[in-house]
Amino acid sequence: MYLQKAKNAQGFTLIEVVVSMAILGLVLSMAYSLMGFSQKSLRSSNDYYDIQNDIRLASSYLCDQVRYATELNIIPADAVKTDAAYNYFYIQDGSLHQAKYVAATGTYDERTIANSLSDAESHFSVTNSTSTTLEIILTAQRDGKSYSISTNLNLENLPLSSGSHYIGVSDLGGSLSDVAIQYKTP
Repeated sequence: MYLQKAKNAQGFTLIEVVVSMAILGLVLSMAYSLMGFSQKSLRSSNDYYDIQNDIRLASSYLCDQVRYATELNIIPADAVKTDAAYNYFYIQDGSLHQAKYVAATGTYDERTIANSLSDAESHFSVTNSTSTTLEIILTAQRDGKSYSISTNLNLENLPLSSGSHYIGVSDLGGSLSDVAIQYKTP
């Protein structure tokens, strides 16, 4: 009688339990893999957003500071902070820096505006020496990804020279494209 009850008892066999555990393990490992991929993708897009945001804010700040310049020269990095009459923006060691002269202390107040810049691809330029349009190209790189922003800034307050506006490029050995600008604002 006891044996007959044991045969009629409802339950799972060992094979059924093993198969269901294997299927559950397979589903859980796929879900874990998908979750890891999603987190990596989210982290990557957040990093890219941070780069875009930093470089956009730096470009906007630079434009706000230089927009009403009454004099502007594109210069090489070694000519930065050589004349107390000017303020400077320059790209050096992967960062965009600003140096403003403080007459009261006789020193420059320096700040870093943006990091992770590509020194080789970021620069200030002008198409010709009679132009009033300053082109600013900032390229940021982080974790093998790069983001570039190009801004053309029309500087209407520059003085007339031979009947046309100009951005100085010959003073201090500058060229039509370089990594620093010196400027005066009213």
